[in-house]
Order: sequence, then structure tokens, then C-alpha cells
Amino acid sequence: RSCLMYLSDKRRSAAAKAAAQHPTCREPNAASFALYVAEEARRGNESRFAPFLRLLPGLEDYRKFHPAFLGTRLGLSPEAEDRWAIWQGPGNFTETMRSCYDSYLKLVPDTAKAPTFEETFLAFVQVLSRRFSTTTLIPFADGMNMGALAETNVDYFVARDDHGRRSHVCLEASADIAAGAELLIDYEFSDRAPLEFFEVFGFTMGVAHHAPAPPNMCQGLSASEFAQPAADASPVLWNYWRFAREHCG
Repeated sequence: RSCLMYLSDKRRSAAAKAAAQHPTCREPNAASFALYVAEEARRGNESRFAPFLRLLPGLEDYRKFHPAFLGTRLGLSPEAEDRWAIWQGPGNFTETMRSCYDSYLKLVPDTAKAPTFEETFLAFVQVLSRRFSTTTLIPFADGMNMGALAETNVDYFVARDDHGRRSHVCLEASADIAAGAELLIDYEFSDRAPLEFFEVFGFTMGVAHHAPAPPNMCQGLSASEFAQPAADASPVLWNYWRFAREHCG
């Protein structure tokens, strides 16, 4: 068993703590925690978490595959666009983070020292893609890889102190692990349908590993409706198209 200290609220700025009360910053959307991560990232090497934050994927990594950085519409019917583009459609994640960030910025004494929206949005994607149920594993998840449930060899749990507050995140072997073997954790594939998982994490497992897809999941994503992108199109658009071909034929 291995345990790491849980990130505490004590180092959050007063502005981040106050902004956490704004409706768009509250759990379970993780925007409040993204403010905290962005503040620590802005501190650079002065942050006690700097060695761990450097383990996280950066902006250029995400621009190669993650739906949050599509930067354009998918070219589908308006109904399909709004139903599936959770980062660009009505009431989307980007708008949620923007609203939370604007509330935060009004509370910051010196905005020049605050993380930019772009830095905060990157932290938001980092948080969401390392969030399982209501626990965010930053950077704990980056020390492991994902595996199908039958392949996993470690589980995690959150330990609490005498007052019931989260104090540590612990990793525990769920099977015998040979020296040098890769640690595999369940990304909770079976709790999410393929497209829901894809738009948060940027990839999927095979259909059999996910929760059943809603009947209309592939509406607007069939080969006849979602044309193959141009060769020079965004890598993220190509990733959407590959998802559609794998899961929608």
C-alpha cells in the first residue's frame, strides 16, 4: 500500500476559496479545484507541488487528441453538434469554467499575478480527466496506466482523518504484482457510455468495456453523416472521426 497526502484547501488563495461558493465553481464540476491547480502551476518551482504538476500533460499534448481543444464545430447537423459537443454546445464545460473564472477574477487583488483563463482551462481539463467518481487523482493517476477491469492490479481509496476530512489517497494492490510490472487502474469505463467517456478523457476502450450506449448515441455520427476530415484538419477532429468509425460504423 502507498499513500499520498490529499491536497488541502489551506494553500488556496482567498479569492479561490471565495469563488468556490459561486454556483458554477461548486462540485461536482471540478471548476473550483481547477482554480487551485492553476494557481499552483502559476507559482512554478515555488509550488511544493511543482514536481508533480510537471507530470501532467500540457497544452500541446491535449491539442493532439482532446475534445476540449477541438477549436471548431464538428461539421455535423445542428442537433448532433449540440447533443455531443459538450465542450462547444449550449451550457458546455467551457462556459462553466469561464463563468467560474470570471467570478474568481473579480475577487483577485492583483489580476496580473492570477492564472490566465487559458491556464485555468488547461487545469480544468487536467482535473476532469483525472477525476473518478468524486475523487480527483492529481497527479496520482499519472503514476499508473488504465486497464480493462479484468487487467487491473491496483485500487485506490481515500483515507480520512479523525474529523472525517480527506487526508490521504492510498493505492493498494488488488493482485500479485511482479517487480517492474506496469500498474493498471480502472478508469471506471463500465460506468460511462463510450461518447461520454471520450469527451472527458479523449479516448475509449472497446464497446464491451463501457456502459451501454444510449439509443441515439450514433445519431449524426454515422459514416454518411460525419465525413472524413481533410488531411490537414485538426488532430482532435480526426480523433472524433476515429471514435465515430469505431463505435458507430
